Amino acid sequence: MPIQVGDPAAIADFQFLWSDEIPSGVTLQSVEHTAPDGTTLMGESTDANAGTSIARISGGTHGGIYTVKALATLSNGEKIPGSFTRRVFFGATA
Repeated sequence: MPIQVGDPAAIADFQFLWSDEIPSGVTLQSVEHTAPDGTTLMGESTDANAGTSIARISGGTHGGIYTVKALATLSNGEKIPGSFTRRVFFGATA
């Protein structure tokens, strides 16, 4: 699993690609993003047509590893979990 490295003062966008997991004839309805303790969810968006969502996260402690979670709800009622890991370092540029 890839890990994104970022500065705790930076705001990072985590894009989730759901389209590969959505069956034919089913659509993405909504996505709930969760910021881990010690970080802040600054914003979120869902593009149902593209089958993607974005969580905008800031904060964290130098050296900390955080997992951003998401739960997508499909038109057939199915729920698909997703996650993204971020390691925080002062002065990180990525």
